[in-house]
Amino acid sequence: EDYLIPADRREALAAADEKWTRARARLAARVDLLRPTAVAALFSCDERLVPGTPGLFDALDAQRDPAAAAGIVSDALDAVNKNANAALGDSVSADDLLPALALSLLRTNLAAPYTNLFKLRAYAPHTPRLEYYLTTFDAALAVVRDLAEPSESSDDDDSDSTATAATHHLRVLDDDPAALDRTSMKELGDWIGNQAAMEDTLALLSQEGWVS
Repeated sequence: EDYLIPADRREALAAADEKWTRARARLAARVDLLRPTAVAALFSCDERLVPGTPGLFDALDAQRDPAAAAGIVSDALDAVNKNANAALGDSVSADDLLPALALSLLRTNLAAPYTNLFKLRAYAPHTPRLEYYLTTFDAALAVVRDLAEPSESSDDDDSDSTATAATHHLRVLDDDPAALDRTSMKELGDWIGNQAAMEDTLALLSQEGWVS
């Protein structure tokens, strides 16, 4: 039993983890049947970012030390950023990093993403860089979850409707980096600061060369 998780949070976190794991499996099975061009359209990203980087988060579930877990997440995001830079041959923006990370999450055995996210936000030593990475990680979890959900407007689970959903999520993140976080962690409370704080974080990271 993980005593870092308050008793009143465990059930909600476990339910969120289970729902996301099922969603990831459904979406991964669908993506495996698509051509790279269709996958790129689905995630509203450059085809060169497909298929993502596998196995980056596989060690996260077993890591009990929040500081070490933060290192796994940071290293994973750095790897996604590095591989995306190599694929695109240019600096990677948030619009590139988010789908690249979501695609990489399809290739992971991560089983408790929201439990891990809770522990990281509650106990890991925070830096502006880690805050940005956790927000991006949370947003990518939301993209995977929402793309796996059936279309509300049609019984046909086609790529056009799902691609529209992906485009919407990326546009929302551009306008309000905390919006997807509020959606995916609604039952856990408001873990992201206000928009001004996020803009300050992004500005600092940009000055330090972490984001373009």
